[in-house]
Amino acid sequence: MISFESYRVFYYAAKYKNFTRAANRLSTSQPAVSHTIRTLEHQLGCRLFSRSNHGVTLTPEGKLLYTHVSAGCEQFFKGESLVSGTDALENGVVYLATTETALHCYLFGLLDRFHTHFPNVRFKLMNQVTSDAIGAVKNGLCDFAIVPSPVTVQKPLQKRAVSSFSDVLICGSQYAPLAGQTISLRQIAEYPFICVAQGTTTRTFFDEIFTAHNVAVSVDIEPASSDMIVPLAESNLGIGFVPDIIYNKNKDSHTIYKIDLSEPLPSRTINVVYDKKQQKSPAARQFLRFIKEDADASSAADSSEKGL
Repeated sequence: MISFESYRVFYYAAKYKNFTRAANRLSTSQPAVSHTIRTLEHQLGCRLFSRSNHGVTLTPEGKLLYTHVSAGCEQFFKGESLVSGTDALENGVVYLATTETALHCYLFGLLDRFHTHFPNVRFKLMNQVTSDAIGAVKNGLCDFAIVPSPVTVQKPLQKRAVSSFSDVLICGSQYAPLAGQTISLRQIAEYPFICVAQGTTTRTFFDEIFTAHNVAVSVDIEPASSDMIVPLAESNLGIGFVPDIIYNKNKDSHTIYKIDLSEPLPSRTINVVYDKKQQKSPAARQFLRFIKEDADASSAADSSEKGL
């Protein structure tokens, strides 16, 4: 039977794609790592790595094995830290799955504020689409998913809206005259349209908006994430929607322009999704408390401003 230690060595060798770095992480020698990998390859009856003067790369068989071994190792390491108590706030790790939109609209700022209070807590981030991020929580691969709406979860998962944002229609210099007008959703179909790929919550959101207004729009360019829409618009490849925080960060460059819409778009939320029944490390519990307190403080500040 192949030992877990062999798979542990394989995990780090595949993760770093370097036997020396894996050896340093495992507090052993490079020859010992090489010997373990050769033994594992012999036991499995296939090559796991291709060796060259430039280093090592995973073979197709190695990639397939790593897909399963990495998930198992991450679960093992997480459970080990919970049981042993090494995951305290002094050196804790919080596992997050998140999307590009959530990163730009919320998480970057939140992590900066959190680190002011807990500078030694580390984060393991998985950048995924919303459905995969929620699946990671459901399968116990991460503590929280930070994702934009629309999002639906089923018990035992819970979600809480922690921030909100709006979407802004932007264009580059070629379409700058549109910035002085108010156009309708139907008129968007007259121009090359940029929108993130199908399977994302953002694409679902806009598909539902256009459908509700009986507007048929074909997407000309489908970038993987919303932050790529800005350079595409700057290059005059079309018009597209981006979160307001992304627009505000780029508007002073005077290379993108905001287009007003005649139909108001509903605002969207950033949500934290978690499994209440899942055992959390001290760092993860503190992070959840911080998220809730931060959201409550922001909500109180917004209410105060509206009362002025």
